[in-house]
Amino acid sequence: MFILLVLICALIPRSSFAQDTAAAGAIKGTVVTSAQQRVPDVAICIPALGRCEVSDTRGAFTITDLRADEYALEVSAAGRPVLPLSIPVRAGLDSVIEIALPDAQTIEENVTVTAPLFVAAEEVKTSGFLVSAADVAQSAGALQDVSRYVQSLPGAVIGTDDFRNDL
Repeated sequence: MFILLVLICALIPRSSFAQDTAAAGAIKGTVVTSAQQRVPDVAICIPALGRCEVSDTRGAFTITDLRADEYALEVSAAGRPVLPLSIPVRAGLDSVIEIALPDAQTIEENVTVTAPLFVAAEEVKTSGFLVSAADVAQSAGALQDVSRYVQSLPGAVIGTDDFRNDL
């Protein structure tokens, strides 16, 4: 058994354990204000991968080891709303970007809430046939009793043998 294990380990090439990084790209960039001042401590996140990087004191950041794809970024700075971006990454290349944060004074948030008007139904329909109070009152054999009226409908029968008048 030991000889078989040693033989298997010797035949498996060591390159199969290596990580393929040739097709990986990166997103590099800086975060600036609209006045071109660099902004430190800004979180740049890729929510789909669960990865975040924070810009350094010069506003620079790097997100490495990304496969070729288009990534949705979320840029969040203190006291500002989250800024969504979409950045393409090519295999073996670095996507260099500059993220310009808008001024906090120029950002407006409007929330409009609308709801449909609630209208209560005149009668609640709980079965396939709707019985109104006027129908029960006009029925001669029902004697203003809902149970007797329902039993007079086609296909309705008394469900018990004791002839009680319960619904």
